[in-house]
Amino acid sequence: MAAAAIVASMAVSKKKRKWGGSVFGHKVKKRERDAVNEQIMRNYFYDPPLYGDEHFRRRFRMRKSLFLRIIDDVKARNSYFIQKRNASGQKGFTPIHKCLVAMRMLAYGGTADALDDTYKMAESIVIRTLMEFVETIIDAYESEYLRPQRARELEVILRQNEARGFPGMIGNIDCMHWEW
Repeated sequence: MAAAAIVASMAVSKKKRKWGGSVFGHKVKKRERDAVNEQIMRNYFYDPPLYGDEHFRRRFRMRKSLFLRIIDDVKARNSYFIQKRNASGQKGFTPIHKCLVAMRMLAYGGTADALDDTYKMAESIVIRTLMEFVETIIDAYESEYLRPQRARELEVILRQNEARGFPGMIGNIDCMHWEW
């Protein structure tokens, strides 16, 4: 009985119009995507960039070379990250733009709506981009990086943390367990 109710509710929810995104006939906000993408490129990727490698690493918590490798891997695994035209015929966001927004949100834990001011991406697109990004990262890297530590790796981590004054610490990045 319960299974039938779940299937029925899924069928009803599939008929509903999706929330957010481009819809034919709806008013289009001129968010100046091309100008924002150009600014992103000038800020971080053109030679010379406005903000160098140190700024990039501080703002995105990784090296630019790693960021670009992740973008290549994400594009290869998920067509959502390939630039296409939207329902109104405008070019969509570039892969760098989408990944930058997702990584910025992950790095700082901000709200989706707050990114519209800077990156001109609507809340619904930010949320979808983040979900697609996270699912693609898990798919791409789970077997190598998103797994339990091996015994040898665990020994190294314990030794390093003990040398830093945190004996027995594994995987705790906020140090909330430590008495100050």
